[in-house]
Amino acid sequence: MEKNKKQETLDSSYGRLLLQWDFKEEGRKKRDFKWYFFVFFILGGIFVYSFLTGNFLFSLFLVLFIIVILSPRITPDQELSFTIFEDGILLGEKKFYDWKSIKNFHLVYDPPRVKKLYFDLENIFLSDLSIPLEGQDPSEVRELLNSYLEEDLERSYETLMDRLNRWLKL
Repeated sequence: MEKNKKQETLDSSYGRLLLQWDFKEEGRKKRDFKWYFFVFFILGGIFVYSFLTGNFLFSLFLVLFIIVILSPRITPDQELSFTIFEDGILLGEKKFYDWKSIKNFHLVYDPPRVKKLYFDLENIFLSDLSIPLEGQDPSEVRELLNSYLEEDLERSYETLMDRLNRWLKL
């Protein structure tokens, strides 16, 4: 009953619900022992060198970097929902983007490596959105979004940051 009430509230606030799916926030990557050994060997060597040369600020930076690398392992993955409405898109429960605030979109679909939907935002200070497609049919998503946004057909690749994150398992 509570979920239906929440759904009705969402529908009335942002127009009619067109499509929705849930995905896990990409905080946790599967890293094996070799990855940790290699990263800590490299960072440990840099830490020792910076400490021996008296560069204590850089040593502190490396310690903070290690904490940032390990912090996603401590916190559990969050389940987020992505919803497409008549008036825009909703990420989670609070981040709503109306169609005017989005320049265009593009899909990168190269299973099993990459299945993502990207939105380029009008605001240059906000980073572009990257949404995993999960089990969604990309042609259905494309068809639905084409009625509201222009598709950037020249971009058929994932962003550099997403590639680096996937390759380095960050």
